[in-house]
Amino acid sequence: MATSNTPHDNNSTTREERSPYTPPFILDLLLPDIDDGPINLLPFKATYDPLPVHFSKWTFSYPSEEDPERVSMYMAPVFDVAGGKTTEGTLVAFREWREPVKDDELFVEIPPKFLRDGVYRLYYKIKLFNGDETSSEDLLVTIDKIPPYLGRQPVLSYKPALPDAGLTDAYFQNNGNQLVGELPPLKDSEIPPGFEGETQPYLDAAVGDVVKWFWSKDPLGSEQVGSLVLNKTHLGKPLQLVFPAEFIRQAGNGPHFPRYDVQDYAGTYVQHSSSVAVTFAGTPTSPRMPPRVKEATGNAYASNLDLENATGGVTVEIPADAVVAGVKTTVFWGIPGAAYAYETDTPTTPDKPREYHIPKAFIAPHMGTTVQVHYQVGVVGEEPSQNHFTSLSWLTRLPPLQSDALQNGMIILDRLTGPAIFTLGTWAYMAPSQYYSAWMEGWDRNDPSKPLTHTIAHERAVPGETGPITLGSMSKAELLKFAHQSYFRIHVQVSFDNKQRWLNFPFADGMLLDYAS
Repeated sequence: MATSNTPHDNNSTTREERSPYTPPFILDLLLPDIDDGPINLLPFKATYDPLPVHFSKWTFSYPSEEDPERVSMYMAPVFDVAGGKTTEGTLVAFREWREPVKDDELFVEIPPKFLRDGVYRLYYKIKLFNGDETSSEDLLVTIDKIPPYLGRQPVLSYKPALPDAGLTDAYFQNNGNQLVGELPPLKDSEIPPGFEGETQPYLDAAVGDVVKWFWSKDPLGSEQVGSLVLNKTHLGKPLQLVFPAEFIRQAGNGPHFPRYDVQDYAGTYVQHSSSVAVTFAGTPTSPRMPPRVKEATGNAYASNLDLENATGGVTVEIPADAVVAGVKTTVFWGIPGAAYAYETDTPTTPDKPREYHIPKAFIAPHMGTTVQVHYQVGVVGEEPSQNHFTSLSWLTRLPPLQSDALQNGMIILDRLTGPAIFTLGTWAYMAPSQYYSAWMEGWDRNDPSKPLTHTIAHERAVPGETGPITLGSMSKAELLKFAHQSYFRIHVQVSFDNKQRWLNFPFADGMLLDYAS
């Protein structure tokens, strides 16, 4: 089972001084690490429940009524993550045994009162039957309970500014067929001490934040125009949101309320902007209403598609008035001619002339993007329909890497009878058109301060539609290039769109040992 836990390697500690006990770990709760983001982030909703923290079974365990054994869990706030500066830990949970330790007892639960905002060093101490007490290695955990702050009057400004007459087709023609809204800077009085001089989209903006923006007929409307996940390039400057002219025209003339929402990666409470009406006076258009994607949630013009709900493909439904007797209607998924676009003029079944099936092979390559969907009724002189825009999520329920050589978070070389073989189970949308790569990162045996990477597989074709599949293997000689008693991480990534983008699967962490202690 994947733990997605990143151990903390304090550079001031030599390998000879390292604890014989591996770091604690948290199963299935921590969010995946993202580039330039927080380490081992605990979801906000998980901070209201006791937090199960697990640890590996230790050797030489002989608890009894007279000589019990005990595991004590500690949390210490870290004030300088890069430098490892921290304070002494606070005891937050413990467990004691007076009889042999069972595998299903290897955890403690940290009460919610200790799950405060900050970065923490998590470690445990094992007190054996003979009185010896030893601390484990550390696990860094990040807790974020404070939502971003948008300011007292978070209202978009526009670049270039809107004319007094409001928004018109002429404005679009002169400005790239779009309206660009910029998030307002905070006023000096709203900036807390220590943040002066910084230019950020809003206070506490961070990698992984999700920004969604809307164009609706009322200030609290949910007609979503787009969404953006912040990365490092979005920070340190004002953030601009694009409202396409086509979306605004489809929404119709009259006053509309542009606004935006922000939620951080931890999932704290959504922050809502204010909104001031913008009046659009455009030229009336005549295309038919857009289609809808039945498996998606949203409105007539925009929706969100969870890939977990589309593993069998999706159904595009056209309006009733788009079914014309004796005339074919063609449905277009994506921009015609673009990669992984699809079109069909055949309804799913004769008794459902409004429904058209899009195979799953044309769904997964678009994950994390927005797909344009429209149709064309085959009547001479008729324009294509208005577009529907559906935003596809990333696939999340991904199988962890497996290996018989990796047991209890360790690879022990003197127990290997052959190469270490790494496998991966079945995932949704798995297909031979996809590619995978896998590699191991650790420390060089000849120079333990030097990082070492070994390629297990590079851009290999997925062999079929079901798993498990063998990713690759490492011989004992290849594993011996990594340092004894050192941590390693094995990465796996898969491309669904012919190597254009890669989705990270759960990685596997562990320790390499020449022999069991």
